[in-house]
Amino acid sequence: MSNITSSSYPVVTDSQSGDLFTIVRNGQLMKMNRAALQAFIETLAPDNFIALADTPGTMVGQAGKVPAVNIAEDALEFVAGAANFFVSLTDGPGNFSSNALKVPRVNAGETALEYVTQALTLLSDTPANYSGASEYVVRVNTAANAIEFVPLSTIVPTNATCGSFDIQHGASTQAYTSGSGFVKVLNDATGANTRSDLAPDGVSIVWDAVNSQFSFSQFSVGDNIEVRVDISLTTTAANQEALARLYFDNGGSTFSLQFGRAQFKSAGTYNYTLSRRFYLGADSVKNNPVEVQFSSDANATIDLNGYAVLCERRGA
Repeated sequence: MSNITSSSYPVVTDSQSGDLFTIVRNGQLMKMNRAALQAFIETLAPDNFIALADTPGTMVGQAGKVPAVNIAEDALEFVAGAANFFVSLTDGPGNFSSNALKVPRVNAGETALEYVTQALTLLSDTPANYSGASEYVVRVNTAANAIEFVPLSTIVPTNATCGSFDIQHGASTQAYTSGSGFVKVLNDATGANTRSDLAPDGVSIVWDAVNSQFSFSQFSVGDNIEVRVDISLTTTAANQEALARLYFDNGGSTFSLQFGRAQFKSAGTYNYTLSRRFYLGADSVKNNPVEVQFSSDANATIDLNGYAVLCERRGA
């Protein structure tokens, strides 16, 4: 059969659905329409994966799987994906057993992967272990290139502490007579709730029960003190006024800090709670006694519950 050239027949650059085509197959001419020709071409060169001769014939039931060469190495097949692939690597850990919450990393020999527990001490810029660092804190080192463990005292001075005392009076009340001016409120510290186990560092005593006076001599200049007074006050007159203050013996001179002034409309029993904060500004203040004093313009009965003393020791 001689070659057919474009000079023998006109050249057509597009085709219609009704066109007929002639092809040579096994030395014979075959005539077929466009649809048949397309189907024939697809048998020679499939246009989808499952139509290939060496692939699975369907994707039904294979969701999530991936194609891989079969054991015989002559076709592709679908196999489970990531759940099996990682552990089948020759340079991987091999299984997930007993490795919950661990992460893979390159081993020290840089030859394979291994599972390790996530931990601060495994990082390259942190301490390698916790030995000897009990109750230490974490901070960036002075070179600002790594983390280190340090005692809390290196960050917060050991003398910067807080604490408290409770000084509860016993059962007896104290009578106040009108016209007596300011009188010392007595506190024998025999109440069941008296406690000093929450004292700040370096301080064991704030109250002299024999003289009913505060003693701040164990503190330092600059420390802060807050005193709360809890009284059940029984008044005897209408519009009776009551005053309370902290009275300081300043080494030969005196000064006072007022707690406050209260007026009671009618005679009766009232809860009278007062609070005052101050700082120890000089040795003469901290080394001399301080009293809680009371005054009123009419007779009264003082039923003292006690004092709460809150302490803040100055930092370095």
